[in-house]
Amino acid sequence: MPDTEKTCCYRNPFPVVDEKEFCQFMPEDDVAPNLIDVGGLVFCRYHLPFSAQEMKEDYGERITKDIDTDLLKDAWNKNAVKAFNADIIDRLDEAKSKKKLCDLTGAVFPGAFDCRNRELPAVRFMDARFSGGHANFANAQFSGGDAWFTNARFSGGNANFYNALFSGGHADFTN
Repeated sequence: MPDTEKTCCYRNPFPVVDEKEFCQFMPEDDVAPNLIDVGGLVFCRYHLPFSAQEMKEDYGERITKDIDTDLLKDAWNKNAVKAFNADIIDRLDEAKSKKKLCDLTGAVFPGAFDCRNRELPAVRFMDARFSGGHANFANAQFSGGDAWFTNARFSGGNANFYNALFSGGHADFTN
């Protein structure tokens, strides 16, 4: 398949009415040229699995080749994790300033993710994976709208929502 036809293989298990069920990041100019092929599957940097174990759990029979574990997020160095998290924070800040939803459905967070003491927009962390470190939402203010953590998974560290305030709408933590 020519590179121009490749697309992130992530599929949203919770598509909202009138939204597509595939990778929400693909329309962005810098995403398609930077897809990562692992185990015969193609991922954007946001949906790239954390580890071979998590990839097997999530994609099982769809894996057609050996998994090059050097490409997965658990092999990222501290600077790559820091840059990824800074990109996510920028997305959250931009959505907040524009009073828009920040859709991070299916995003895989490598290492610690710190969102404490932040005012957040309406946000979807549906089916997100927080792997390899703590997820800190202490004193965060979810005041910009609904906050969806439906089927979000936290592993490799604590999830801290101490004193988090959900005042902007509905908060969903169902599995």
